[in-house]
Amino acid sequence: MLSQEIASRYKNDKTAIIQMLNAIQDHYGYLPKDEIISLSKSIMLPMSKIWGIITFYSHYKLTRPAKHPVRVCSGTACHVKNSKLLKDVFEELIEDLPEDEVSVESVACLGCCALAPVFEVNGEVHGGMTKKKVEELASELHGEEMR
Repeated sequence: MLSQEIASRYKNDKTAIIQMLNAIQDHYGYLPKDEIISLSKSIMLPMSKIWGIITFYSHYKLTRPAKHPVRVCSGTACHVKNSKLLKDVFEELIEDLPEDEVSVESVACLGCCALAPVFEVNGEVHGGMTKKKVEELASELHGEEMR
């Protein structure tokens, strides 16, 4: 298993748990349960400790990411420019797509306040979002699904 290779790379040092979890997530895009269990055994750290770390840090994902991850900023600048409303419109427009195709997540801040409101799609920032831009984005994702 990958987790055993990673644990060996860090000489099974429990203090490198964050680096190990990051390496596993970098490889899979999330933390598969079997890899977490394997890591626990390899470094002899109880699952409860590892679980505490995973649930403390919000960047760890426990489910396979969708093909097109969408993050919508809900920070102050985006909030006052209706990011929540735009997110709701977007979710309605993509509700017929399979779950594994597009995922939508609100995040506290994407750090692009001057571009508010902001959506991040597949790691690419889309600023100055409007209802029209949201509709275009949803249409593009539907087109991607048809290919």
